[in-house]
Amino acid sequence: MTIASHLRNRALARRRQRLAWGWRTPLELYLDAARLRRQARAWLAGDDADRVAAHCMFHLNRAAWANDKFQPFYRAKNHLVRVFYQKGMCRSVRLHAQTKNCWECCGSGNDGHGPGTCWKCGGTGIYRQHVLVLFRFDVNGRFYSWHQPKDLGTCPVRPDFVPVTEYEPRPSHQRFSLGMPLPILELYAVTVNEYLVREGVAREDLPAYGPRSLLQALRSTWRLSKASRRLARFRRKVKKARANAVRILGNARRIGDFLSTGELPAPSSAGAACQDVEDELPF
Repeated sequence: MTIASHLRNRALARRRQRLAWGWRTPLELYLDAARLRRQARAWLAGDDADRVAAHCMFHLNRAAWANDKFQPFYRAKNHLVRVFYQKGMCRSVRLHAQTKNCWECCGSGNDGHGPGTCWKCGGTGIYRQHVLVLFRFDVNGRFYSWHQPKDLGTCPVRPDFVPVTEYEPRPSHQRFSLGMPLPILELYAVTVNEYLVREGVAREDLPAYGPRSLLQALRSTWRLSKASRRLARFRRKVKKARANAVRILGNARRIGDFLSTGELPAPSSAGAACQDVEDELPF
């Protein structure tokens, strides 16, 4: 084995280890995002784009319950709901009222440490209430249902004339996309972004996966590199040595003045100002 192949194998092993730990440099994230964008564009060009975007968002919406990394893509979900609604794919709109109980009193409204009411909810047992809009879409023969908070809607909608019903969450085992590999979810996230960009949504309004530009990736990677940390330590040492040299030269000048004149140096302006202050106390 040559030295070049040995070094290349060591670099590949370190990269696999970082990927296993879930840590990548900004430059690696940028290159991965560029590769995923190429795959997403080919996927959207070769198949039904609407159905592909709906399939990707379906799994992202479920994975966001278990992985905080994909929760920013709720913003992309709001844009996707607007695009599907404006395309006429919506089949029904319902309103659901979601009530979240207070976690301090577990919804009872009583103070657990005394006879009074709960300080968190004021005795109501309810922490928050808001209205959810349930959209049901028919995307080329496949049906998808997504909730969206009413105050986060990106376009005006007209719900069906039905009363507002209480929201009933699904069981926990039905919420998550269990067994979905992380690289596949990353491809789904980039695919939804590329679909929305094709539909006229500004890329700045969408959650970014990795740095948006190569220059930003290079700068961020340089800040995280060992050379950058060494340079920062060297700059701190140079600054400290310069301050020590200025202090030593100042002391040497004061000692020289004392030996030549035999008088102590005059106090500084701050010290003189402090000495001129008179005591105003009567005793």
